[in-house]
Amino acid sequence: MERWRLGLVDGRPLPASPWPGLAARYCTAASWREVAYLFWLGGIAPVAYWVFLLLLLLDLGMITSPWLAGDADPVVIWRPIESTGEAIPYAIVGVLLLPVFWYAAGLLAAVQATVARWALAWPVDAAALREVARSRTRLVGAYEAERRRIERDLHDGAQPRLTSLTLQLVWPGWTYPRTPPPPDRSPWRTTRRGA
Repeated sequence: MERWRLGLVDGRPLPASPWPGLAARYCTAASWREVAYLFWLGGIAPVAYWVFLLLLLLDLGMITSPWLAGDADPVVIWRPIESTGEAIPYAIVGVLLLPVFWYAAGLLAAVQATVARWALAWPVDAAALREVARSRTRLVGAYEAERRRIERDLHDGAQPRLTSLTLQLVWPGWTYPRTPPPPDRSPWRTTRRGA
């Protein structure tokens, strides 16, 4: 039943209950977490829901107090209210508290879902977590080695060629002759061949 209710609030799937027999039911940590969740459902959750319900009924009484104050008997919220004029501020406060109750209902459901997920989900496999951490470390190491290789290749290969090309293009002693040189001795052809 609780797995179904948790599915309404939290869409992530839960593993199926793995209990093959009664003896195995009381020998694992997961089973004792389910027992703790049973105490939560039997002791703490009902108290929280009853307090929420009583506060909601009090709020509804505050909202309806202007209509109820016209009767022969006074309405009692914190003190007796005998006229509609005395009840109007209570009604305004009651209407302003409705979003607070809406938020509190969502918070109560979220707390219930968090406790249910803690109790009904499988325990975390420590060996699997260690393997994930090791795999991430290996991945970061491989990435760093590849980055260093690319940096070394760039430094040893392309950088000297680019420097040589730059020097050929901006060499200070390089002047343009007034007459064009023969096609095979052009400085631009030499530079293009070097690039």
